Amino acid sequence: MTTHEFDALTNKYLAGQCTPEEAALLEKWANLQFDEQSGTMLFDSEEEEGKKCKEIWQSIGVNDERFWHGIGIHWLAGIAASLIFIALFFGIYSRYGSLGEPDFGTQASTQTKVTLPDGSVVILEKGADIVTDKNFGVTERRVWLKGEAFFQVTPNPLLPFFVHADDLVTEVLGTSFRIKPQKNQKKIEVSVISGKVSIYTAGSTGKNKKDGVIATPNQKISYDQTLKILRQDLVDSPSPVVKLQSSSSLKFDEQPVETVLSRISEIYGVQLISGNPKIKQCVFTGDLNGLDMYRQLDFLCEVIGAEYEVRGTAIFVSGPGCAPIP
Repeated sequence: MTTHEFDALTNKYLAGQCTPEEAALLEKWANLQFDEQSGTMLFDSEEEEGKKCKEIWQSIGVNDERFWHGIGIHWLAGIAASLIFIALFFGIYSRYGSLGEPDFGTQASTQTKVTLPDGSVVILEKGADIVTDKNFGVTERRVWLKGEAFFQVTPNPLLPFFVHADDLVTEVLGTSFRIKPQKNQKKIEVSVISGKVSIYTAGSTGKNKKDGVIATPNQKISYDQTLKILRQDLVDSPSPVVKLQSSSSLKFDEQPVETVLSRISEIYGVQLISGNPKIKQCVFTGDLNGLDMYRQLDFLCEVIGAEYEVRGTAIFVSGPGCAPIP
């Protein structure tokens, strides 16, 4: 079991979701880790030990120095063997991945721009918290996020970039995306601006199989933390993924609707499907420049007497169609 798997297990215990077997595993680990007879020193010095001991007592509401003064960390091992102490202790330190603090950590009091050691840029929204460990950029690029943030990841095919947000993992090679928790709904939303990301749950099992999806620009993934379900949709306001060549890029004069739909699909990277072949027989004249994608489709469908519907990451256009041009 890795350190972060252990962190996830303790968080699961805090949420009251541990099975008896998992609880027994935590107790066994505590007994092995904190056994005074093992000779293992938990902290680097007695001063640090005293400091951490004080923090632990205060975290459980004991603020009277006379009570905890002089009590060593190994005495607390007896409490650690109980799951209550484990939950409290690792509730304090789980964000660090181990009892040693990471090389990098930032919590934003306002919107904050952070440059990671590999040159990747993170824009933290107010109250967001990001942590990396000392191996970042050496053997892997992995960060832990709490709150909302925008990522612009420096490409490196040899070192994929991982973002952990609770039990959701976003894996990228080089791209830009936003992670936004929706606390009231217990959901996490990942929206992709450029590139491609793989999104899966930390609890995915199997060496060659992950319970996840691949998201591309203008797509978003919503993860329901209660139901443990991933849902893939289009973002609310799709942006062009290719640069418009000129002001005439979206200006049409008696052009087949199939050509118009193909142009919109190319510009936004969104799949547009016409259910009725007769729709392709319609022609369109109009200027769609300056309109967002959904307003473009509103305009087009109004002209040809059709309608559209967003289904997941695709858009279906339906209607009676048009008679063939003589």
